[in-house]
Amino acid sequence: MGMFSNRVNRSDIKEGDHIYSWRTFFIYAHHGIYIGNGLVIHFTAPPEKLTASSTSSLSSSSSAPGRGQQRTCPYYPRCGNQRPGSGVAIICLDCFIEEGSLYCYEYGVTFLFQLRAGTRTTDKSDPASTVVQRANYLFENGFGNYDLVRNNCEDFALYCKTGLLKVVDDGVGRSGQIAGFLPNNAIIVAKITGRPYVIKVPVEDVDKFLRRLYRA
Repeated sequence: MGMFSNRVNRSDIKEGDHIYSWRTFFIYAHHGIYIGNGLVIHFTAPPEKLTASSTSSLSSSSSAPGRGQQRTCPYYPRCGNQRPGSGVAIICLDCFIEEGSLYCYEYGVTFLFQLRAGTRTTDKSDPASTVVQRANYLFENGFGNYDLVRNNCEDFALYCKTGLLKVVDDGVGRSGQIAGFLPNNAIIVAKITGRPYVIKVPVEDVDKFLRRLYRA
């Protein structure tokens, strides 16, 4: 990995890595946590929440491939497993990458230069075992209500890696790529509410905290 590209080979990734793959002509990236054995835990809109809204093209691009056709993965029986009403799901690495390439999010960088927002952070990652434990816990217990702007796949992966939530009053711009999409809106929010505040939330409390904070 380097300053201009975080692209990696499959053999390079390890359990607990925050990985992502670009969607829709590099407009939007989908993020998840690699848990080993060819599987990724990621955060998507639950099937019943996928509607033809103004954000459906992006939210559906974050979902498991073929969900609309109820297609199952022929190689990984657990691929697509998801608790009812939850946006946290298990997916195989092939389905996660789709037709794109694999990238690894960088943590603990000293100089936050990035050609695309949402690819690296100065925050430090917790140990890999803690990251995988959080991801598995959230698969079983949820990560609040999925929202493309306020609570998305990048927010999920960042939380799994750090245990931190970055919160502004209406949630705009919490994830790096959303801040990149909405620079003017994010500036307005910052002027009204001040800088986003960072809090450490235990994994046992995060689902309830997010559902209360961002009701849907």
